[in-house]
Amino acid sequence: MDTLIPTSAELAGDPEVIARAEAVRPAVAAASDEIEAKRRLPPHLLDKLHEQKLFRLLMPKTSNGIETGVPRTVVSVATIESMTAQAGRSRAPRK
Repeated sequence: MDTLIPTSAELAGDPEVIARAEAVRPAVAAASDEIEAKRRLPPHLLDKLHEQKLFRLLMPKTSNGIETGVPRTVVSVATIESMTAQAGRSRAPRK
């Protein structure tokens, strides 16, 4: 019988997603002042996040997503947000 309680492995975060997030850490750090000043992600940083498929965490693999579970997604997003407090809450620039 399946349980609704996540295992410790599920709560640990997806190593692949964490690696993808770590790949953008230098860009996030470089843009942190701009993010704080404008309170949004600059377009070049959004491009890097898209390149790493970090907006596709819950999408199925059949739709070119990563298909990680909700508990791992939450931990992974927290990892990304920890890079800069604003990055996890920012909105895309309006066109």
